[in-house]
Amino acid sequence: MQPVAERLLRARRLALTQHVEVRLLLVWDHDHLEGDAVFDDLDVAERDAERAGRDDLLARVRALRGHMLARRGHFDEGAALAAQALVLVRASGPPSAIFDVYWSVAAIGAVLVAHSGMDRVDARRSALGQRL
Repeated sequence: MQPVAERLLRARRLALTQHVEVRLLLVWDHDHLEGDAVFDDLDVAERDAERAGRDDLLARVRALRGHMLARRGHFDEGAALAAQALVLVRASGPPSAIFDVYWSVAAIGAVLVAHSGMDRVDARRSALGQRL
């Protein structure tokens, strides 16, 4: 039988892990809100992932933070954070966490392409407006 302290530690780590998973879902629910609600959720999730000692969850949180930064126009900062998360998860993560981090990296690329495309559309629209 396990000592009580060991069982309590395992239960605490499990609870923190589940809390991080819920926070990651809340980020998507709060993405449309004004302000920093998304980043507040990510701050709590990052803290709990660290307290649980789960590098795979920490990498997922940081990659999602990078994606949310990119969605708000902070492409360089978001990409750098996602790249750091990728290094972390490739060193220690299970395949599911690796997939999640790569997904965030790809999503940042898609946001950048979409944003670049909108800049080109806006530039064409401005050029057309000047000719008229």
